[in-house]
Amino acid sequence: MGGMSMGCYMVCQQRQVLNQSQRLQLKQLQLAQTNLRHGDLPNAVKGLEGMQVAHRILQKRASAGILIGGLAESVWNQRRKPEELYAHKDVDVLVLDENIGLEDFEGGVDWWIPQTGKITLSSDLSRAEGIKQTWYANVNGVVLNFGVRKRQVLLPGLYLPNYRWVAEMREKEVAAQFDSGRLSREVDGEVVDKFRERIEAKMGKRLPQYIQEAFKGYVFSSSYSPIELEGFNLETIRGIKRFN
Repeated sequence: MGGMSMGCYMVCQQRQVLNQSQRLQLKQLQLAQTNLRHGDLPNAVKGLEGMQVAHRILQKRASAGILIGGLAESVWNQRRKPEELYAHKDVDVLVLDENIGLEDFEGGVDWWIPQTGKITLSSDLSRAEGIKQTWYANVNGVVLNFGVRKRQVLLPGLYLPNYRWVAEMREKEVAAQFDSGRLSREVDGEVVDKFRERIEAKMGKRLPQYIQEAFKGYVFSSSYSPIELEGFNLETIRGIKRFN
C-alpha cells in the first residue's frame, strides 16, 4: 500500500462513494454548470490565435488578464492540437485592472472588465446596504459568478491559470447559484470535492508544447497562483444584479 495502512485505505475508499442524495447534488452541480454559457459574439477570435491577440492587446494597454472559460480548461491537455482549440466559440479574458480603455470586443476578445460599486445584501433575516463590491462583466452585461484578488502585481499580458485554479473556478461558478429552490445552500463537502475532482480529471497536468512556448513566463505554477479566486454567494449575485 506504499506506507498507507489498510484501515486508512478502506476509509478513504468509502469516502469516495457518494450516497443517493449526494449523487443528486452532484448531478445538480453539473447541470448548473451547463447553464452558465453565454451567447455568441460577433467576429470573435478563437483558439491560440485569439489568445495571442489578447496577450498583445493587454501588453499594449499595460495591463494583465487571465484566460477563463472553456478555453482555459481545454488548453490543459498536452496532446491538444491547435485546431481543436477553435472548437470554442471565443476567448474569455478577465482583466485585472479597471479603466484601461478597452473598446467593446476589442480584437474580437470577450473581455470581462472589473466594476466596483456599493451594493445591498438582503435575505429573509437581514439587510445590509452600502457594501463595497468588485465584480466582472462583459459588454453585454453578463456578470461572472466569481471574483478575484491579487496576491501580487503581474507584468502586462495574458496569464494561463493552472489546472487546479480552473477546477476551482468552475466550482465557484456553480456555487453562486445555490438556492433553496434549486440547489441546497449547504451542498455536501464531499460532493463539492467530487465535482472539482471530475473537472480536474477532464484536464491534464501539462500544456501542449506550442502553448508553453507561446506563453512562457505567463503560466501559473501548479503550486502557487498569484491571483486568488473569490466565491460569491447568492445574496452577492443578487445585489450586483440589482445595482446593474
